[in-house]
Amino acid sequence: MTDYYNSKIVPLRSREVAVWRLFERVRRSLEWSHHDLAERLCLTQKDYSRLQFMGEAPSMTSIFELCGELHLDPRNLIEGNIDFELLERQHFGDATAIPDRFTRCAFSRRRTTQRLVNFLDQFGSPEATDAALRKLQIRRAAFSDPNAPTNVLLSVELTKELTRQGATPGIFRELGYQSARSKSYAVISEQIKRCGSISEAFDLRVNHLAEKLEDGNCVYRLLSMNHGEAKIEVREKKSVLDALNVRHLGDLFTCALKTGTLAAVTTYLGLPASKVTETHCVHRGDPACILVANFELPRHIHRHR
Repeated sequence: MTDYYNSKIVPLRSREVAVWRLFERVRRSLEWSHHDLAERLCLTQKDYSRLQFMGEAPSMTSIFELCGELHLDPRNLIEGNIDFELLERQHFGDATAIPDRFTRCAFSRRRTTQRLVNFLDQFGSPEATDAALRKLQIRRAAFSDPNAPTNVLLSVELTKELTRQGATPGIFRELGYQSARSKSYAVISEQIKRCGSISEAFDLRVNHLAEKLEDGNCVYRLLSMNHGEAKIEVREKKSVLDALNVRHLGDLFTCALKTGTLAAVTTYLGLPASKVTETHCVHRGDPACILVANFELPRHIHRHR
């Protein structure tokens, strides 16, 4: 039986008839018979018919069982906050489908959200992660392809869940670093390994790969390369802000993720990680984010062929 019993949801009597209307819409959308729906609600056909005829809501146990079957949040179901078109797509085979609000201006890749989901499992628990994904009406299969597109709003939702569980900016920086060192970043790391210098590596990573392979929401620019220091500007694209109808993209925690991923650039060359700090940030009122990477100067770099 699905373990939802710590939920504080209480069915509202005034919603009882509305709940049955929702059940009927679910049934029709998924091409279920009344017998199918009764089974998903763990009701006998007699109890199902009686409750439906009287307009009485079934027990929360029944509602939780149905939500477990469909990977839905019970509160969202009771309140009617369900994307039925998405529900159909997921039910009939496309488990990777995500809500439309996360596909508009989808200039990000799911490698970041994939790592956030994995970290949610470790930082909290798989059960807590599943509950958070149910609220978003997203299944785990949605993160199976790290190169699949999404927009920054999905990362924000997942970072919010992590902060509710107590994650700090330092934890997000470490998460960004570990993500950049994982297999999902191989398409980036393998190209940088061929660079013959740190300046060449940062130029490739910032000016050429960041926007193309990781984050198309912003313009990345390497401002300067001085003795042991790289200064990077990250400027939001106005077209993306307008399309998503937001003032700024992400939050302080998604910026912390960026500092972590950029810290890994030098490690691709067999060198220690850089120390990356954000000296300016749009979320603190600045016109653009400025990231400064400090690193040790090596005597020699072995170029990978």
